[in-house]
Parts: sequence; C-alpha cells; structure tokens
Amino acid sequence: MTWGGVLIEASLTGGIYAVPERPKTRFYAHRKWISNESVESWTGDHAGAMEDFLYRYFACYGPATLVDFKHWSGLPNYVFMDAFRGIEERLERFDVDGKQYFLPVGDVDLARQDVVSDVKLLGKFDPLFVSFADKGWFADLKYEREIWRTAGHIEAVILVDGEIRGTWRYVIKGQNIAFTCYLFGGLSMSDKKRVKMEAERLAGFLEKELQAVSFE
Repeated sequence: MTWGGVLIEASLTGGIYAVPERPKTRFYAHRKWISNESVESWTGDHAGAMEDFLYRYFACYGPATLVDFKHWSGLPNYVFMDAFRGIEERLERFDVDGKQYFLPVGDVDLARQDVVSDVKLLGKFDPLFVSFADKGWFADLKYEREIWRTAGHIEAVILVDGEIRGTWRYVIKGQNIAFTCYLFGGLSMSDKKRVKMEAERLAGFLEKELQAVSFE
C-alpha cells in the first residue's frame, strides 16, 4: 500500500474528514457523507469524552505517566488535567525513579515481572514506540537513532524475549518475500532460527513464499 493509503481510503469512505491545506481553514467535512446537521452540532464539549480518552490510553498503554499521555496526544496540560482528576480513583499508581505511573485498577498484577519467552517482528510505527515520551525503559538509548529515524520514521523492530535486538525490513518480488535483519549486536544461532520461524509465519500471513532471511 502506498504511503497514506489507509487515510486516503478512510477519507473516501467517509470514515474521516480531510482538512484542506489552508492555514485559516478551521472546519471542513463532506456534508453529503454525514447528515444535514448544523456545524454547531459537530463542535463543543462532550461530557466525559476526555475522561474516556484518558482512561483508554492508560488501559491500552499503561503503566504510563501523564507526560507520556501528553507526548502521545499532543495536548497541553490544561486540556486534560480536570478530566484526569475525574478518573484518578479508577487508576492504580506507583513511582519509579521519581516518576508516577498509572494504569487501571486491577489491570495488571504488579507482583509479576516475568518476561514472556517469544520472538516478535514488530511493524513500523508500532504503538510501543509512539506512545511514550521516555523511551529509555525499553530501548537502549545508544540505538535510539537506529529506531527513531529522521522525518518521523520509526523502524520495524526485532523483539527477542522482551529485548530489542535490531530492526528489520522486507522486499516483495511477485510471490516471494525476503527479510533483512539489522542486528544491534550478536545473536545466537538458536535465536536466529527463532527469528526465521517468525519471518516464515509473517510470510504466510502475507500469503507470500519466504525466499530468504539474512542478518547484517
């Protein structure tokens, strides 16, 4: 799919409404695709909407901080702090290195810290890499430039037993697909075999024939 294809399709089907590239344009929608309601009915505050928005963020990405939410949403504090106070009782909290983290009450057993043994080929712009302001807790900062590239690009990442071990890309030619893994360090033969097995599963999902998996 070409860049932005999902947004293009959603705009054409009326799922989202594109804004013309004019700095002074404030509102725009394809009226014929929605209804004859007045413009006034589309705007304004909706009771509980921001509280739901905040709670869903912590439910999906928690434990997380308010700074993380601000980074992810792009909203200034004054927009969401009142809503946050409205959901505080529904959130558990704990401190790590002077930072306060939140997640829904009963959502996670904080006593469990086991890492699931698994290999994942995370796609580009995976939510794990766009949802937090502080990235040091899950990615060694010396590899930050290898993951978060220029122009806002976020590379596809290889995750082995909860640890980031490199990035990956693929090339499709006809019915064949080939993967190239760019490792941050050494990887054992057994782990390379596990990565190849995951690549084979991904190739099957894409309905392609796995041609090769190379490591650099």
